[in-house]
Amino acid sequence: IRDPQPMLGPYFIPPFQRPLVWTTAQQTAFLESAYLGITLGAIIVADALNLDMQPNGRFAKTDRWLLDGQQRVNALINFSKDAFPVFVGTECEHRYSDLTTVEKRRFHSIQIGIIRVTSGSIEFCREIYAHISQVRR
Repeated sequence: IRDPQPMLGPYFIPPFQRPLVWTTAQQTAFLESAYLGITLGAIIVADALNLDMQPNGRFAKTDRWLLDGQQRVNALINFSKDAFPVFVGTECEHRYSDLTTVEKRRFHSIQIGIIRVTSGSIEFCREIYAHISQVRR
């Protein structure tokens, strides 16, 4: 049993992670890029599965923390929940629910890289997040 932490898909959101800020237009542009074959980059996830279990029988608190990529993961989830259409105003305009089974399989096969950082240290995860945040400014 984990302590309650906010989740986004299969990932936990660290307490120091910034809130969601992408507009619907930014999420749409990201999804359209995926359809056009433009690389989606990579997300960074803390992965404590290869670390020893804690004395209480739990994985490290940092396991499955999403350190980078929250906006992108959120956009993918929102599209799959029909939150917005893509290619608005064109003959290709559609929502996720408009896709055929084959098209949904194709959508789910779009690759996004996952960089796994093996650490159970909250301080180390916070340092990685701070470094990434500084580089993007």
